Amino acid sequence: MSSDSINRPPNQPILLSFPSIDDLVPKLRRYVLKRQKETLDKQGRFVVAVSGGSYLSMLSRALLEPRNDGTPEDTPYNYKQLKDQLLDKIPVELGAPNVYPIDADLVNEEDELVEHYEKSVIERLTQKDSARFPIFDLILLNCGYDSHTYGLFPDHKVLTEEDR
Repeated sequence: MSSDSINRPPNQPILLSFPSIDDLVPKLRRYVLKRQKETLDKQGRFVVAVSGGSYLSMLSRALLEPRNDGTPEDTPYNYKQLKDQLLDKIPVELGAPNVYPIDADLVNEEDELVEHYEKSVIERLTQKDSARFPIFDLILLNCGYDSHTYGLFPDHKVLTEEDR
């Protein structure tokens, strides 16, 4: 594997925009379920990253509301929202997903928090053939009212990070 291939995503990102949540919800549902099935059939696991905020209620709506579209059957607070709005509502017979939230006890220790979470994600999600970086099958991000996404704000120091 060349060092160049390590620095590129395996698939180019897909950016989709919708005029309204009502337009987005059924399409998101079909897309997530399709990706999940394809990935589980191929490799037996499905790794997803989800951003927080208002996006979680829309994601919950897309994945949990009764199907009528023809398809087949602050960070610690983001985890709480994800748990309350989605994870706790997944039917038991579907099984519990593995979720790796940050350590809420470290929220005031930014460097320690980042180091701890990075180590945790690498240990749990890195595959043998992916160098040291985990491979996500699907990353669901939303764009905030001020155009930030996934906690990335213009001119923030994290945007110049080169080691993580």
